[in-house]
Amino acid sequence: MEIIVNKQMGNTSLEVTISEKDEKEALAKALIFTQPDICGLCKKENIVWNANKVNIKEKDTHTYIKRRCLSCGAVSVLGEFKTGGYFWKKWSKYKKGLNNGQDKEERYEIIDPLTDVWMPTKEA
Repeated sequence: MEIIVNKQMGNTSLEVTISEKDEKEALAKALIFTQPDICGLCKKENIVWNANKVNIKEKDTHTYIKRRCLSCGAVSVLGEFKTGGYFWKKWSKYKKGLNNGQDKEERYEIIDPLTDVWMPTKEA
């Protein structure tokens, strides 16, 4: 099955062609582009997409695709299932003033888009 997805991103249009033998796999990959670009924290549509590559131990390279809210700085990262397929991770916002020596859970707060409530990652 081949699916062509057209996504308006700001003043640019993105066209993605997804080709998969399995119809469900094609639909699962296409659904990533149907998610609204609305911030899970401030509910604004001031979202940009970006990507970066990170080398891990000079053996492996990971590509991270992110949606960032320009209004409040929250980020949602594209996750990948081990068995194949993609999903958007929960919106999170970096806590300023904390250093990289701390655990990731201490440096970020997770935003649950379904409840509109901040969910602390560790109990105080």
